[in-house]
Amino acid sequence: MFKDEHEELFSDIAKIVGNGAPKITKFESPHSVELPAFGGGRAKHSRLDEFMCFTVGRRGCAFGFELHRGDFGTKIGSWLGHSLENRKNRLKGVCKTLEVDHRRVHHLGYKLLWLAYAVVHEADRLDCNAAALVVRAQPSVRSHFDEFRAFLGAYGRSDDLAFVTLPSGKLLLLAWVNHN
Repeated sequence: MFKDEHEELFSDIAKIVGNGAPKITKFESPHSVELPAFGGGRAKHSRLDEFMCFTVGRRGCAFGFELHRGDFGTKIGSWLGHSLENRKNRLKGVCKTLEVDHRRVHHLGYKLLWLAYAVVHEADRLDCNAAALVVRAQPSVRSHFDEFRAFLGAYGRSDDLAFVTLPSGKLLLLAWVNHN
């Protein structure tokens, strides 16, 4: 479980959410999140390796953990190249939830966007004021860090750890940690 393997990072995230000891209220491994159709097509699913919801006092955090094993999938620009209207609608809906401009993500793999969407969507669904996505990279896929960093660039960030306050007021934490 991520919490046990990365106790320090988990504690740091909990401190950002609120004061006090975190209480895990939900844990699933793996966890599937439905991606709405957003105006056409069928609903899809995004899968997080681990998911937990925890509270610190009255504040909550939807926390997703992904063990990164390969690339982040087909680039959004190529995925949209099929010019299916439902894909365009889905991208706009996902980007609206993430509060990022859909025109700034065409160079990213769709899986990275869907993972981030999944934690924000679950935070909304579970009435949490924070969402966190931690990607732990296998040593062989460190090269994909540039793509993760490019995603953070859509929020004006460029490190391996970013705290973003979305215009809705929700806190979004995005982090990349090495396997070791």
